[in-house]
Amino acid sequence: MRGRPPKDPALRRGHGAARTAPALELSGATLVGDRRPELPRRARAWHPQTLAWWDDLWSSPMAQRFLEVDVHALYIVAELMDLFWIGPSPRLSAELRRWYVQFGLEVFSRRRLGGGA
Repeated sequence: MRGRPPKDPALRRGHGAARTAPALELSGATLVGDRRPELPRRARAWHPQTLAWWDDLWSSPMAQRFLEVDVHALYIVAELMDLFWIGPSPRLSAELRRWYVQFGLEVFSRRRLGGGA
């Protein structure tokens, strides 16, 4: 026989086997639910595109999955979004993409997080 010996069938994972991460215990965590947080007040007005994005974000199905603790990070994303609309740059685009993936705000990350299309 040439090559490596076959793998023990007991160690094989079937191609159709469910691959799920262990469930995270959220005892004590509070979902945002139907509450739509307002953007923080600040000296400079929010860009209209940022305001539209914020409305879309909280109208999306993913909004039902956000925890109260997520809102703080979403404020950071809103700041980045605002900076992007004021002066787009590849660096801001890349940073926004990273945050979008973290929060399931684009198609592939929603699928990965189990949020559908």
